[in-house]
Amino acid sequence: MVSIATLGEINNNEKETIDLLHRAGALWKRSFTSPKKCISEINQLRPDILFMDPTGFGAYGVDVIAAIRHACEYNLKIIYWSDSPDPATVFAALANGADGFFEKGLMTDSECLKPVLTSVMKGCQVFCKGMINGNLLQAGKQSFTINSSRLLFELKITPRELDVCRGLVDGETAISDGSRLGVSSETIKTHRANLYKKINVRNQKEAVRFILSL
Repeated sequence: MVSIATLGEINNNEKETIDLLHRAGALWKRSFTSPKKCISEINQLRPDILFMDPTGFGAYGVDVIAAIRHACEYNLKIIYWSDSPDPATVFAALANGADGFFEKGLMTDSECLKPVLTSVMKGCQVFCKGMINGNLLQAGKQSFTINSSRLLFELKITPRELDVCRGLVDGETAISDGSRLGVSSETIKTHRANLYKKINVRNQKEAVRFILSL
């Protein structure tokens, strides 16, 4: 059974959160309110996953992720969660050691939470609705998981090209993807051409195969 701890504010009260995690097949361990307390006790508590909202700790919130990662003596999965994330903060959290992002509002749905926890434990980053590129896992609809970390930090694609990756995997046309992202189809075609060069593929089919293989 996957064990969970949290750092920062929880939307639900603690009893509701415990019940939700049990329904999702997970074990609740503890809610930390202090980063210092979390850092000092994480190796004794040893949860499998830590849900953390760095925005609750001021300008240095994202740095707390790096501090926890540095202090942890085992393979802890750290998930950044927030009610209304901005892309810059999410990417900064990933760069500082977070394993993925999860929207707090989805913590009311155990059927949504189950595939997210499974993906996290398999080492996959999980982006849920509310994120710009929406690597979407929600009740009744499952989308493929994209290894955003490798795409962003190893292959050096841009955040907008990451958006385009999502559209490619979801089978969007340049027109429909442009409508989704609020740009012209020609702009999407330009982003796709730049992406294809970076990942060394010739067309959408090859791109999708490559992206899903990461």
